[in-house]
This record gives sequence, C-alpha cells and structure tokens, in this order.
Amino acid sequence: MQHRTTNLDGEILALGDPRLRWPSKAIPDARAAGVRALAGRMHEVLAEFRAERGFGRALSAPQIGRRVRMVAFRARAWLS
Repeated sequence: MQHRTTNLDGEILALGDPRLRWPSKAIPDARAAGVRALAGRMHEVLAEFRAERGFGRALSAPQIGRRVRMVAFRARAWLS
C-alpha cells in the first residue's frame, strides 16, 4: 500500500492542515498485509498520543501521511 503524502516521522496532522483535504483512495483488500501493518501503526500512534496528552479517540490514515480511507478508534472497555 503506497499512497503516502510525505514521511511525517510521527507528526500528526491537525484540523486545518491543507493536506487533510487531499483525496484519499479506497483500500481494495482489507486483508492485505500492508493494511494490517498500517492498522497496527495507527493504533500505536493513537496510544502514544493518548499517553502524552491524556485524550484522543480516533485517528485517520491521512493524519499520519497515508492517503487511504482508514480510521483507527479507541473505545472504552465497557463497549465490548
């Protein structure tokens, strides 16, 4: 899975960044190894953000420089 905007080295793009308005592509095969790797990375970034700042519920792939339609969520344990 390629579709990178740039190498962000951990930077999370915030609301208002024009790169978040760039078109993103659909993921053709959600079972692909690259998709699983990206999902894992997104959850890592979200966990790091929460540990540093104490808040954060979701992260989109474009926020970490990947131009694909994918979102990682962190829900409370009571929802499971």
